[in-house]
Amino acid sequence: MRAVRFCGVLPGLLAAVCLLLIMGPASAQAETINHDGRERSYLLDVPAGLTGPAPVIFVLHGGGGSGQRTRRMTGLHEAGAEHGFVTVYPQGVANHWNDARRSAVVIEKQGMGGADDVGFLRAVAARLVADGIADPARIHALGLSNGGMMTFRLACEAADVFAAFVPVIANLPENAEPDCQPSRPLSMMVMNGTADRLIHWEGGRVAGMFPGDRGRTLGTHRTMEVFGALNGCDEVRRVTPVDIGFDPVVSLDLHRFTGCRDGADLRLYAFSGMGHRWPGAYPLSERAEALMGPAPRNFPMNREVWSFLKDKHL
Repeated sequence: MRAVRFCGVLPGLLAAVCLLLIMGPASAQAETINHDGRERSYLLDVPAGLTGPAPVIFVLHGGGGSGQRTRRMTGLHEAGAEHGFVTVYPQGVANHWNDARRSAVVIEKQGMGGADDVGFLRAVAARLVADGIADPARIHALGLSNGGMMTFRLACEAADVFAAFVPVIANLPENAEPDCQPSRPLSMMVMNGTADRLIHWEGGRVAGMFPGDRGRTLGTHRTMEVFGALNGCDEVRRVTPVDIGFDPVVSLDLHRFTGCRDGADLRLYAFSGMGHRWPGAYPLSERAEALMGPAPRNFPMNREVWSFLKDKHL
């Protein structure tokens, strides 16, 4: 951490080059932990040269995905090497997260009770703190799709461990709303697309074009209203168009809630025309893009994520 502080006193571009030279690219370490009678796994990316407790971002994969593929797709470990934070890519049981939907598909994958994923992620965070890797006040959660809904569940049930939350292409599951009682006002940045065919902007059945029960979610605006009320925010929000460069399909409006208790920062990135995609993601095949929908090609996703999280703490 002393090396990071040294780089921090240099002017902008020199500081960035300094960090890259000192830390270098991150290398993922495969780790396991026993929790609730299961051996659970996660990938840990600690930038080379980073010592002492540091900020940590948990990155939760989508349904059917993996930590390894999510690491490769998001590239957040590269941003960690540049800015001095650790990334963790946990693995869900049967490649799914128990995000409170209690759907038939999740029950089929994980069993009737589902995996204790909240407890698992708490246990990983506690280990990182005990090992001197994580700053206990600056552990954050980010997830996409099923992982995004799991991020909402962490906001509801583990706000004493995780400082801020970034659900991506996800809404709050209907089953989670009645019991969602965060222990404090919390900061959250939601990033959703209005043309998402799997987790609909308006809410309802998840992936309704496929057979099987995958549960239901609230709509995006209702999701934001729930957390706005829990945070004690004003009912009126500020809406600002955001320039994301030339894009013939996708545009972006930033919704920011005001007057939230204890300085909680609640915002929605509303991508008009975006599908079920990581913003700024690489191009897909024509067939895959027809299902998943478009994504803004030049959106600096990891820069926005770190800009939001870097000053958040318990």
